[in-house]
Amino acid sequence: MVLKTRFKNSFFHISIFILLVTLLYACSTKRNTFVRRAYHNLTAHYNAFWNGNESLKVGLKQISDNSTDDYYQVLPIFKYGTPQQINSINTNLDRAQEKAAKVIQKHSMRFKGKEYVKWIDDSYLLIGKAYFYKKEYVAARRTFNFIIQEYPESDLRFEAMIWLAKTYNQKGEYEKSENVLFELQTMIDDEDVPFYVKQKLPLMFAELYQLQENQILAAEYIEKGLKLNLKKQLTTRLKFILAQIYLREERYSESADLFRDVIK
Repeated sequence: MVLKTRFKNSFFHISIFILLVTLLYACSTKRNTFVRRAYHNLTAHYNAFWNGNESLKVGLKQISDNSTDDYYQVLPIFKYGTPQQINSINTNLDRAQEKAAKVIQKHSMRFKGKEYVKWIDDSYLLIGKAYFYKKEYVAARRTFNFIIQEYPESDLRFEAMIWLAKTYNQKGEYEKSENVLFELQTMIDDEDVPFYVKQKLPLMFAELYQLQENQILAAEYIEKGLKLNLKKQLTTRLKFILAQIYLREERYSESADLFRDVIK
């Protein structure tokens, strides 16, 4: 009986030892194996990256909930928060960047110029977004450019181009923004680009021309954006903006139709 108990205890300790060795082996990022890739893809996503991304979402929702629009002015396409609102969510933005940096430091598996953990470029994008909302545009621009240059095979490079254009827009560098957007338009015509990027592109053009006070061109791209986007909250906002522009252009019938849609 004693021998049997000792055998069970020994077997248990050996099993734990083997498990620990296996985990340590899987944790290493020095060798490119299926087990290690699977481990780091799984833990990168459901640990640090998920928490960081959720932190950013919570902060942005807080901005959205506390924002008020001036309906007597043509509304902006996007709301990025006032300096005071950004200060109130700095903790969320810092946490997003810290978690994303942790993913990069602990889980990156880059061999012969290729990254094998899919959440690394997502983490860089998360860092760039946080810089953008902090209004640290130079750091944001560098981060988005880094993604575009270092991950030429990743679909995320297209979204990085969207955010790069946003950054140029906020810096007032409209020619650079326009160049990025037209380059992206060419890619959409020639390559297999994710649909969500196609949805965002006309709205980016609209924002660009709005900021330059070219409401006629902005309206053309809002019309294109309405055909691609179906989310009720977004389409209602776009219709209201378009109605405002039509009203200023004395296109009263079209403006009234859109205002009726908004009321519905």
